[in-house]
Amino acid sequence: DEDDGNGEEDQGLRISEEERIQEEEEADELYRDVDFNQGRGLQVS
Repeated sequence: DEDDGNGEEDQGLRISEEERIQEEEEADELYRDVDFNQGRGLQVS
């Protein structure tokens, strides 16, 4: 029973880790878009 409980906990932690990494990747993409747009704005002006 203990092994089953630990297995479920490990799976939950693994999913949370994957979700956190995915969120960070999405945030990085947003920051890149902002930097790119700011760079274009500076070049235009």
